[in-house]
Amino acid sequence: MLRTLFTVARDVVARVLIPDAAATAKRAWSLRLIELAMLADIILNVVPVVSDYLPWWLTLALLVGAWVARLLIQWRHQLPINKIVATKRGKAAIAAAMFAAVLAGGQSYFAEPERPAAVILATESLIKPWEGLVLKSHWDPFAKIWDICHGETLIDGKPVKPGMSFTAAECEAILEARVKRDYYEPLTKRIKGFTRFPIGVQAAMISGAYNFGVSGMVNSTAARLAVQGRYREACEAQTAWNKAGGRVVQGLVKRREMGDAQRAGEAEICVSGLSQ
Repeated sequence: MLRTLFTVARDVVARVLIPDAAATAKRAWSLRLIELAMLADIILNVVPVVSDYLPWWLTLALLVGAWVARLLIQWRHQLPINKIVATKRGKAAIAAAMFAAVLAGGQSYFAEPERPAAVILATESLIKPWEGLVLKSHWDPFAKIWDICHGETLIDGKPVKPGMSFTAAECEAILEARVKRDYYEPLTKRIKGFTRFPIGVQAAMISGAYNFGVSGMVNSTAARLAVQGRYREACEAQTAWNKAGGRVVQGLVKRREMGDAQRAGEAEICVSGLSQ
């Protein structure tokens, strides 16, 4: 009976609390300041003599500090849930993308590369592995639209229609062209010095823009930090985009951070190209 009650109580608490409640409780300054305010209030009321040595406004100041911390440094609470480290597979992916770009003539200093290494890296290591591949058009019941390949809804500017089909190679070509046209090129125009960022940082940002939008990426803390040359901080700041419907989603945590056994994460690729 007690075990059943404990299980029910645990399930209820798990549903009420945010998924990363334990981690948030450990590092959220707003909660720490509230705890200090409670302690100060208890001391002032239980041990009156102490009030002669503590200012009357201490509790109020701590509560105001908690309010400010909650509103102004929110992104710091959303730093990586997992430790972000460079990996062998991340470095191998970067090397492979740069080699592919060289073979395609993409590292020429005299012309705009046809296949930039960052586009290859983002497409092959960060977008394709996390997006499903559908070779025949299918109906998306949530978006209420037909799509195909890696979530394409338009082909040559026209909506996908039922009965359409492509080979895997055709889908790959369509995806890479769209990543370059709709994400890489806008980022090069809207983020200062984007093409001078390390390849891994560029690829992570392209992947992020593909997932949560170019405007979101351009106006993000990650972009601001990268422009300042604070690349590792930028890699970690991008992991804040791990929510859907206001709640942390474990699939997005993996995608933003260190991936899983089969797929690399954006932060993993991002830091694997940085000098240690």
